[in-house]
Amino acid sequence: IRVESNTTGVCDFRINGADDKRRATRLSFSHNQFNTASVGDYVSRITFADNDIQGMLKLDAPDSAGLITVAGNRISASGEGSIRLSGKEITDVRIRDNDIRPGGGDGIVLQGVCDVIISGNNVSGCTSGIVLRDCERFDVCDNILSRNQNGIVLTWADSLGQVHNNIFRDNSRAGIRITRGAGKPPPTLLMKDNQHTGSAKEVEITESAE
Repeated sequence: IRVESNTTGVCDFRINGADDKRRATRLSFSHNQFNTASVGDYVSRITFADNDIQGMLKLDAPDSAGLITVAGNRISASGEGSIRLSGKEITDVRIRDNDIRPGGGDGIVLQGVCDVIISGNNVSGCTSGIVLRDCERFDVCDNILSRNQNGIVLTWADSLGQVHNNIFRDNSRAGIRITRGAGKPPPTLLMKDNQHTGSAKEVEITESAE
């Protein structure tokens, strides 16, 4: 299914499959103007590309979802964040070349996602530009994160990840903030070749009660 070039008004998309054997698959949304897109369980091979989004793109998959691409979108005026993906088994995610300038909240938020690439995004004016929670095998590279409170926020549970070749500019708290849970081992994380200009701190490590 392809949904393209709907620009006559603000609309909402809601997508989900029935179960693991009856997935919503091979869906493409491009060059549309819409307010929100809510994606649920049992979806695969879904693409959002080159849309003008005046709200949030949200995927909440308690069971499973995979092969998700979010590319080249312009996202603004969201008070609760812009791109949010959370669930139990979300795999093979690509978030690239998006321009995110929300009215508040975080920019890109991923929880429980495995095998993800976040690259080439321009994220500004957020509480935190990119937030990862309990993610594995991630590559965050070539993004521009400016005028946020935090550029990137990682938790101690994130593992097997790379944060490299990003530009951090004028973030009021930290370019990279890592939250460490009490009694938890450190993450397996590689950070290299990032550029920091004007942020209060380049890297900050904080303790949490959990």
